[in-house]
Amino acid sequence: MSFPIQSKSAIAGRTAGRPHSCVSSVLTAAGVADSVPKEKRMAAAPFNYIDNIFIHDNPVAYRREVARYLDLIRTTGSGRTLIKFIKMSARKLLIKPYHPTQEAPVNAFASPDIPLAAYPVGAPELQAVKVGIIGGLLGVDPKAVVMLPTGNVGVGGGSPVTIDYHPATYRELIKRKRRIDPGDGPGEVLFHEMVHAMRAMFAKFSDTTVVENLHMDDFEEFCAILAQNIYRQERGFTSLRRDHWGHVRLEADLLDSGAYYEKYRPSIDKWFASQGGFCLELARSNVKFNPLREAAIAKGLMERPPPVSMRLP
Repeated sequence: MSFPIQSKSAIAGRTAGRPHSCVSSVLTAAGVADSVPKEKRMAAAPFNYIDNIFIHDNPVAYRREVARYLDLIRTTGSGRTLIKFIKMSARKLLIKPYHPTQEAPVNAFASPDIPLAAYPVGAPELQAVKVGIIGGLLGVDPKAVVMLPTGNVGVGGGSPVTIDYHPATYRELIKRKRRIDPGDGPGEVLFHEMVHAMRAMFAKFSDTTVVENLHMDDFEEFCAILAQNIYRQERGFTSLRRDHWGHVRLEADLLDSGAYYEKYRPSIDKWFASQGGFCLELARSNVKFNPLREAAIAKGLMERPPPVSMRLP
């Protein structure tokens, strides 16, 4: 059975979501679309934000804007946990401007500088392949993908990572839509990409198919979206992101942490097995929706917290 190959390798760039169908004027209004020539004319050493996290320093306004969102991320427990684990890696993280294309005027992605070093030793590198008409005949969305081996295998060690991201594009998108859809906030997008980066920096990359829901695209996106939903609640939002196909709200029946854990138990258990320390720290977040907490309780790693009393003193 043959499938049309969507991309050579899924690890080439971990994205915040499928590209928004948004006109390029959004980027012109945001002051991003015409930044490439200036950047090519002016080179600057990256700004060292903290330890092994660097920001492209040209223009300075971009560096300050990204630093502001990193500061915002650090106001949350999940954000501090994520940055703590990134700092524990011996690899470097660089954040630089995303340059729009006609096909993807608004997007962000994380790319390991040494792709096979992002995978564990011996783990197969995978590629995204559309199920196409054969999948349609089997009752699967023809646009869905499964992950198949490229023939290459991981060498381990972890990789430096570059995140292509520009907060101005998302602010302009929000302004035009007049709402913040789940996962669309500039800080959320950066947090999402940093989860991808952290896993690649520790050679934990695993882009296997999430059989529970093909709309997750792969395991890496599942991890980033789950962590992002915890971060989003810590920022005060109640609507959560469903999957990697856009920014649709999570269904009401899956807003229950136990129900979500039951549906995605294989993927959540897999994440715990590969990054137990990180998962356990996120599990301690006291937000209402936290399937990682359900997993930690089921594994005997923590006790169920007592219910919050609504009685006034």
